Amino acid sequence: MLRSPAMWIPLRVLWSLIVWTEIAVATVVAGTFTVLAATLLRPIDPNRRIGQLASTAWGHACFLANPLWKLEIKGRERMKKAGPVVICANHSSQVDILAISALHGQWRWVSKSEMFWFPFLGWGMKAIGSPFVRRGDKESGKKMLEHCRWWLDRGVSILIFPEGTRTEDGALQPFKPGAFKLALESGRPVLPVVVKGSADALPKKSIDMSHRARVVVSVLEPVDVTPWRSALDVDGLAAHVRAAMENALTS
Repeated sequence: MLRSPAMWIPLRVLWSLIVWTEIAVATVVAGTFTVLAATLLRPIDPNRRIGQLASTAWGHACFLANPLWKLEIKGRERMKKAGPVVICANHSSQVDILAISALHGQWRWVSKSEMFWFPFLGWGMKAIGSPFVRRGDKESGKKMLEHCRWWLDRGVSILIFPEGTRTEDGALQPFKPGAFKLALESGRPVLPVVVKGSADALPKKSIDMSHRARVVVSVLEPVDVTPWRSALDVDGLAAHVRAAMENALTS
């Protein structure tokens, strides 16, 4: 006998509770290890690489915690070959950072300062030196870019969501200039990363983990910023990168 729609609600709630519990446990374990590794091993690991590996292992593990989600990675080798770059990714779900974590590698995720309030997750981010920005604070934005340049000079990439916040409808929002200003001033390439399907896994403002989803993370070709650098053409570079990402997102 088929279950009525009303009978599915408790099952969806139970499934979500189980997955969120798994994510919470993974966050406590990985956050603790990240803090310890970044702190205790800093004399021999000044770039906190082991802490970063623990951080991306956390994100990947959290994605795998939900068997209803499937992940496909395309172009992984481009990240490995690119060296320290400014990674620009689209943003439509909290799942984005979990899926991108499956790329692993050495990068720091630029986030809003509110993320540092979360126990274990925020502590781990702070321990590995993740740059942050406060909403509406221009001085904070300048310090964030300085911090990003510091990491790039040390051979560590920077991951930025240039839209600034999650999209409501899946379409790319206008890009903020920070990521492209950073790339031009540092001379580092921009590495576009396109995430598709994450909004199906966990829509914005939802905590329901019972949706099936196929998430595809595509690493596009790096963009050499030289043609835009002499004129510091932030808008031109942003438009070029956005067009490449939009084409990959809609194809």
